[in-house]
Amino acid sequence: MKILKRFFDILKLIRAFTVFTSCVLALAILYIASNRDFSVYSMETKIYLMISCSCLTMGTMILNDVFDVEEDKINNLDKPIANGSVGRVPAAISGTLCLIIAVLLSYLIDKKYSVCMLISSLICAFYSPLLKPFGILKNISTCFVTSLIVFALFRYVPKVTVYPKEIEKLIQTIEGDQNLNSQKSTENNQIIEACDTPETLVTHILISLFLFFWNFSDELIMDIRDYEGDKASGINTLVVKIGHKLGFLLSCLCIVISFVLFVAYTLLSNKRQLVIVYISIFGFAPACLLLIDCWKKQLNQSVVAKSVSRIVDVWSYNLEEEMDKVCKIVEDFPYVAMDTEFPGIIGKAVGKFDSLSEFRYQTLKFNVDRLKIIQLGLTFSDSEGKLPEGTCTWQFNFKFNINVDIYAQDSIDLLTHSGIDFKKIITDGIDPNRFAELLISSGLVLNDSVYWVSFHSSYDFGYLIKLLTTRQLPMTKNQFFEWMWDFFPNIYDIKYLMLALGTLHGGLQSMANQLGVKRVGTQHQAGSDSLLTSAVYFSLRDVYFNKVVDNEFLGKLYGLSDDYSTNQIPFTPNNNLNY
Repeated sequence: MKILKRFFDILKLIRAFTVFTSCVLALAILYIASNRDFSVYSMETKIYLMISCSCLTMGTMILNDVFDVEEDKINNLDKPIANGSVGRVPAAISGTLCLIIAVLLSYLIDKKYSVCMLISSLICAFYSPLLKPFGILKNISTCFVTSLIVFALFRYVPKVTVYPKEIEKLIQTIEGDQNLNSQKSTENNQIIEACDTPETLVTHILISLFLFFWNFSDELIMDIRDYEGDKASGINTLVVKIGHKLGFLLSCLCIVISFVLFVAYTLLSNKRQLVIVYISIFGFAPACLLLIDCWKKQLNQSVVAKSVSRIVDVWSYNLEEEMDKVCKIVEDFPYVAMDTEFPGIIGKAVGKFDSLSEFRYQTLKFNVDRLKIIQLGLTFSDSEGKLPEGTCTWQFNFKFNINVDIYAQDSIDLLTHSGIDFKKIITDGIDPNRFAELLISSGLVLNDSVYWVSFHSSYDFGYLIKLLTTRQLPMTKNQFFEWMWDFFPNIYDIKYLMLALGTLHGGLQSMANQLGVKRVGTQHQAGSDSLLTSAVYFSLRDVYFNKVVDNEFLGKLYGLSDDYSTNQIPFTPNNNLNY
C-alpha cells in the first residue's frame, strides 16, 4: 500500500495527464507541419521531441509546486509537497533535472531548437518566484513559452531527406520515362512543388502569434473565473488591476485577433481543411464554453451581491441601531461564529516557560496588550446551522490609525488588499469602549445559553477580553481561561476539533474546500470569515461528529489547551524550556 500511495503521489506531482497532453500536442503540431506525413521526421526526432516536451512540462509543474508550497499549505493541501508526502528539496532537484533533460534532448534534435527550449526552461524555472507576483508578466510569460516552443517545432525540427511516399512514386515515374519531353517534365515538377507546399517564416510567425493570443485569452478567462479569490488573496493579476468587465472585453478581443491570425495562416500555408478541424475541436470550442461560463457569472453577479448583502458593515454612526438587531436575533439564533482582524504579530515572549502552551500565551499577551483590534465579525445561526433571513452577519469596524497605532506591515498590506478601508476606519471607526458597553448588555456574553464558534481563536478571544475589560490580559494562561470562561461559557474552536480528529489539517479556507463549503464575501475580512466559520463548523459537526460535539471540547483553544496538542513539547515540572 505504501508503494502504491507513493506512486500516486508521484503522479500527482508530475501531473501525468498534463504531461500526456503535451506529448499529444507536440505530435499534432508535427503532423500539421509535415502536411500529414510523419515519415518526413525520423523516429529519433519524434521520440526526443515527445520526451523533451514532457520533461519541460514536468519540470515546470514540479518547480511551481516547490515555490508555491506555503500558499498550497493553506489552499491546496492535496498537493504532495504541501502535505509532506514529497520533500521540497528532492522535488526541486527533480524539477531542475527535468528541465536540463528537456534542453539536452532538444539539442540532439537541433541546436537552434535547443536554444528555444533553454529560454523556455529558464522562464518556467523562474516563473513562480519572479514572474508570478506580476499579473501581466505572468500571463505574457506563459503565452510566450507556448508560442516559442511551437515556433521552434515548425521552424527548426529537421526533416529527413526522404520525400513522402506519394511524391517519391511520382519522381520515380518521371525519371523512369525517358521519352517525356521537357514541357511535360516542367509540368510534373510544378506538380511536385504543389504537393510539397513548404512552410515559410511568415506562416511560422502567424501560427505562433495565433497561439500566443489564444493562450492570452485563455489566461484572462481563467483570471476572470478566479477574480474574487485572487482579489481576496492579494494576487495582483491583470484582471484584478483593470476590473472584471474590462478583462472580459480584452479576452474577447484576443480571441478575435487569434481567429484573424488563424485564417491568415490557413490561407498562406494551404492547410485550410486540416487546421480548421484541429482548431475548431481543440481551440475555439473550449474558448466559447469558457466565455459563456464567464458571461453567466456576470449575469449572476446580482445574486452574489444579494448574498454579500447579508453581511452588514457596522460603523460608529450605525452602531446602536445594529446592536439592537443583534440583541433581538441572538434569542432565536444562539450560535455565534466569531472572527477578528488585528494588525499582526510584532514580537514574541522571551524567558523561561514551563510549557510550549505557556510560551504561546505569553506571546499572545505581549501582542494583544500592545495592539488594537481592527474588525470583529459575528454570524448568527440556530442549533442546526440555519441562518436568519436577511442579515445574518455583522462586521464591526473599530478605530485604527495607521499613522499612529502599532502594526506589522505585512498584515496591514494583506488587509488593505482584502478591501479594508483604513481611511474610513480613522474617521468612522467604532470606539472600543462604547462597543464594550453595548456588548456586555446585549446578552451575547455572560450567558450560558449562547455558543461561540471560532477557528484557531486564542488571539480572537484575547482581543475580545481586552475590549470587554479595558485592561491588559492576565499574567498567566490559567487566569486567562478563567476570564474567558466567565464571559464566554461555551466555546468551540474548530482547529481544536480538527486536532482531536487527527485526520484534518490546514487553515479555514482549506477546511472549507475539503468540506465543499463556499465562501460569501472577501477572504481576510472578519464578516466573511465568521460566516465561513459558521458553515464549516456545522458541516464538520454533521460529517465527523454525527451532529453532536461532546462537552469535553467546550472551552478549549488550539495551541493553549494542552489536550490533543501534537505540537506540545514533552516536559516535566523540573524541566524549564527556553524560547
